[in-house]
Amino acid sequence: MQETVTPRARRRLILTSIILATLPCYCLGWLAVQLAPDAGSVTPTASPSPAPATATATSGTPATPTLSQTPDIVTATGTFTLTPSLTPTPSPTPFQPPTSTFTPSPTWTPTNTATPFQPPTFTFTPTDTPTNTPTATFTPTNTPTNTPTATFTSTPAPAIPAP
Repeated sequence: MQETVTPRARRRLILTSIILATLPCYCLGWLAVQLAPDAGSVTPTASPSPAPATATATSGTPATPTLSQTPDIVTATGTFTLTPSLTPTPSPTPFQPPTSTFTPSPTWTPTNTATPFQPPTFTFTPTDTPTNTPTATFTPTNTPTNTPTATFTSTPAPAIPAP
């Protein structure tokens, strides 16, 4: 069974994921700032470079070039020079308060009109009026009724003459 995720929950999940994914970047940036040297403590250092080979000639002997390797001495001194920069100076601007201007706009204003007579008003007011409504009520009563009962009476059979 797959649950449906509401758009609000999906958006919340995406934003939380982005925040959690960027936390390592914030930590590395903070660490780089903490380990960076101060701006005034950096001094340039010069590194010696090998001097080019030079040929020297001596008089009286045939000219044979000789190579001597003498390193150049490099000295560096750091100097801090301030360079002037132009800083704008604020110039006061006179304050001018806002002005309000009346602009008329068309509006509708109802006017009272005299009526020569009071118009009739009909108002229906329902009232609760009790009425006597006959209701059928069944009341059992004992009513004497004649019920036939079977009675046996003997009647003489007619005599049949003999032949």
